[in-house]
Amino acid sequence: MELKDALKNQSLSRDEAITYAKKYIEINRYSFAQKIIFNYLRENNFDEELLEILADVYFFNGDYKKAKKVYSTINRKAKNDNYKQHIFQKIQRVEERIILAKNQIKLAVVVNEDEDDFLDPIIKGINSDYWVKKYVIPRKYVRFQKMLSKALKNQIINKKYYKLIQKITNKKLKKALKWADIIWVEWSNENAISASYLKPNCKKLFIRLHRYEAFDFYPLLIEWDRVDKLIIVNNYIRDILNERSLNIDDSKIKLIANGIDISRLSFHEHSHGYNIAWVSHITPMKNLHFALEVLRKLLEISDKYMLHVAGNFTDLVYEKYIKQSIKNMNLDKNVVFYDWVNDINEWLNDKNYLLSTSVCEGHPFNIIEAMAKGIKPVVNNFYGAEFSFDKQFLFNNIDEAITVITTDQYDSKLYHTYIIEKQWTEKDQIDKFKNLIDELSK
Repeated sequence: MELKDALKNQSLSRDEAITYAKKYIEINRYSFAQKIIFNYLRENNFDEELLEILADVYFFNGDYKKAKKVYSTINRKAKNDNYKQHIFQKIQRVEERIILAKNQIKLAVVVNEDEDDFLDPIIKGINSDYWVKKYVIPRKYVRFQKMLSKALKNQIINKKYYKLIQKITNKKLKKALKWADIIWVEWSNENAISASYLKPNCKKLFIRLHRYEAFDFYPLLIEWDRVDKLIIVNNYIRDILNERSLNIDDSKIKLIANGIDISRLSFHEHSHGYNIAWVSHITPMKNLHFALEVLRKLLEISDKYMLHVAGNFTDLVYEKYIKQSIKNMNLDKNVVFYDWVNDINEWLNDKNYLLSTSVCEGHPFNIIEAMAKGIKPVVNNFYGAEFSFDKQFLFNNIDEAITVITTDQYDSKLYHTYIIEKQWTEKDQIDKFKNLIDELSK
């Protein structure tokens, strides 16, 4: 069973639930581990090992009292003396952490359910320096919030009425605002709007904008004079916001690019070859059809070229279109679909190029992960691409893409070093967030 399928499976065995929960923790997806456990415990009785993992998740999320309560329940019911001692040590660890946390800056991280893809590695890197608590907005309430934001946008309700509704209904956000010294809203979305309305004057608020939000209506509704910092992942976002007449004080905008964990990506020398990787959720914006056009042109040079697609379709219409295009272009033997790949490091080992055909990106992990491994990037020159990538990696049309792929130059060490020199590592990212939090706490 694929890792992503385990989330939807309501009939996992105990051993499967433990295995998949631990796997999600290994890849820093603590919320998914929690879902696996909840799904199992909803249908089954007390299980000390699964509850221990759940308590570990609570501990990671900064909910120390809840973690201690679960550990204590396990300790009380456990029959094995060695295991009881193991759990007792975890209880002591929580108690020590509670004492330490009392003197630390309190950082609340607000994020929608299932939208914390980029958060946990950062939280892991900063949660010993600060008391970090994650506040996850349930999916059902997210829908209500989106509806409310659209009502504000369309002037169905005014600002005063919007704020009143938020005060009455937005309990999770209000808890975060009450508890924290600093509030981090992940994504410049409906949570960012409501936080900018409800934030007490004595608190600090920063918002991280990834990409799509810059083109949406959300930034137009945020009360920017009540926001202390806006984090962007690519400098071209500044231009987009200015073009939309948002007039955000430039001193409030801070660039913190996405960072990757270099230690999880094995570097080795790659070279010219015939294996082209394409990695992404398969949506019209990611422009897979353009990759098919590039492949068709390459096959005029050699029939050995293969396009390896790691990603899942999210649009049935586009899926039908792509598969029909492959058939119409006689590419059946040269395109391989892998669905979503859990271990991207291993999957990339035998690839020679990373082809990105997206029409728009923020700061794409797929490209920088491949470069860190020593794989040559071949990147569509989307708006803002030049802020991140040298011209030698960019193409504007099919012929230029072919040139980037087939040109003699191939330097794995250059690609790997490029990531380090650009400070696109997880450590660099974490250090910049620490500096930001320290700055806001003064």
